[in-house]
Amino acid sequence: MTTLAMLFVCSLFFVGLAEAQELATGTSSRQLRKEVVRNLPYAQLNAETKAKIGDVLEKPSLYRRLPVTAISVDPEHLQFLIRYPETVVGIWELMGITHMQTRRVAPFTLKTNDGAGTTSNMELVFGSPNLHIYYGDGLYEGPVLRRQLRGECVIIVRTRPRSEINTGEITPNRPGEPLQTACQLDVFLKLENGTAGVIAKTISPIIGPTADHNFTESLKFVERLNKTTANNGPGVQRMAERLDIDPHVIQKYQEVAGRVHQRALERTNKANAAYELEYRQRNRPASNASPVKAQPFDASNGLSASGYQHQQQSYQPSYRGNVRSLYSRPAGGSFYDSSSVNRAVFTDQYGR
Repeated sequence: MTTLAMLFVCSLFFVGLAEAQELATGTSSRQLRKEVVRNLPYAQLNAETKAKIGDVLEKPSLYRRLPVTAISVDPEHLQFLIRYPETVVGIWELMGITHMQTRRVAPFTLKTNDGAGTTSNMELVFGSPNLHIYYGDGLYEGPVLRRQLRGECVIIVRTRPRSEINTGEITPNRPGEPLQTACQLDVFLKLENGTAGVIAKTISPIIGPTADHNFTESLKFVERLNKTTANNGPGVQRMAERLDIDPHVIQKYQEVAGRVHQRALERTNKANAAYELEYRQRNRPASNASPVKAQPFDASNGLSASGYQHQQQSYQPSYRGNVRSLYSRPAGGSFYDSSSVNRAVFTDQYGR
């Protein structure tokens, strides 16, 4: 059916180490829908775009905000995959995990066939670094509803640093990782059918959780793809040559993959330098040792204090820091392994 298929396509298309963290659950709140529409940058939209999306946004048969999810991803990599989603679909085809077909028919337009009865055209009608708006129209002809259905949809994709999301305590990135980005996707769907309202109410309890799951899994895939690109950029560039998509898109993706890989190397080098500096600072010798006079030997033990003049004065290194602080790091967040921690504590206590 159109609604399920189109939402499924949308959730697969748009953003994709399964460490993705859900910041907010999916919802179909009417109040939230009105807020999303109200906050769109209408002043930056041309008249044609306003005409395309206006009716769908104001009178949708179905609205859904998919789970707001944070992933570790290079911002340029994420933006490219949002604007060229056929890259992800092409990789899935290469992996043999989808029968979906996607091809670019214009600079900002894609034609898709999900292999389950739905064909659609998706057009990027607005794009900025943190906001992308897609308009789509599609036709469903399949065995589920046994009828032909036409529909339109508007997909609004927002991305922003996780630090801007007010969800309580923010977990910092591990050294060497890209910034975490929160991905938010709102879907507006309108069916051109007299029974659209009945159909939407019937299938809403089914397609909501399905779309939520597909979107989250797609984000996890994008996160894994980004990690692979960071670790093995040349390998991803070679893989891109095998994709069955526009050659110009392949070339652009190879360039992006190269920059993602280079930035990852730079982050790793900076992280290693920071670790090295921290280690040296923690283990440098004490520079402000203070003299402490030792008690002379007691003559009653048979030894003369005057015979041990070199022991009349000793040095006690000053105490530097709390030894327990070396153990107070979160699990997995410490640079030191067990042996280096022991050495650091031994040095900290005895100055050796």
